[in-house]
Amino acid sequence: MTSTSPEVVLSLRGIEKSFGTQHVLRGVDLDVRRGEVICLIGASGSGKTSLLRCMNLLMEPDKGEILIEGAPLFRRVGQEKLKLSNAQINAVRSKTGMVFQNFNLFPHRTALRNITEAPLVVKKVPRAEAEALGNKLLTRMGLQEAGHKHPSQLSGGQQQRIAIARALAMQPTIMLFDEPTSALDPELVGEVLAAIRQLATEGMTMVIVTHEIGLAYELADRVIFMDQGVIAANGDPREILVSNANPRLAAFVGRFTEQARLLSPLAAPLGASSITSSKEG
Repeated sequence: MTSTSPEVVLSLRGIEKSFGTQHVLRGVDLDVRRGEVICLIGASGSGKTSLLRCMNLLMEPDKGEILIEGAPLFRRVGQEKLKLSNAQINAVRSKTGMVFQNFNLFPHRTALRNITEAPLVVKKVPRAEAEALGNKLLTRMGLQEAGHKHPSQLSGGQQQRIAIARALAMQPTIMLFDEPTSALDPELVGEVLAAIRQLATEGMTMVIVTHEIGLAYELADRVIFMDQGVIAANGDPREILVSNANPRLAAFVGRFTEQARLLSPLAAPLGASSITSSKEG
């Protein structure tokens, strides 16, 4: 899909993060526009997951500024830090939905209760309303018969779709995905990617950390290549993923680049059967 909205819903400025002597983010600036799909790629340790976790303050930066729909979530310049109450932080953070690698479902809750837990507890939504929304999201994920089942009774792909539905239940402005297919067996990857594609067609704003280079090529409005804590390349996937302008990026995408070069500029997007992974480190 292609986003034409100029409205910035997430803004990062000068984001820095270190763990001891390891400087994992080095002054990262990024704007995400409404309806835009951004894929973050890069080698292990490049900073992509740290950057994603900073976006909703699951990881607090050492320096920089984060705004969601214009509301400040974090700001630290020098020794001065923005002071917000936990309630204020949670109100801004609730505009993001997070989907993790390993699902993070409550094992003792049914699929439906996993979805309804946050609306019931955080938003104080009436149970009937929360369950109606939960059942609607189960149907949207193709899991309308799974509401009464516990995570142990579901496949990895089904669990990840429940995790996506759980994030959507809070009606977020932006969805954040941290390697959503990396914990899945290969035969289950397609059903999760199909759910993400559907969200893209519906106009959901998304930032996706992924090693599925084919997904980035097909779905993203922008691909961002992280290298050594900085944004080393940022642009249209059909340009940067098949160019040799950045040697590190060219080496990272590897065999996908050769596959993509076979496509003409007017070729249809790659389908699920063509999706290729690229991992380094």
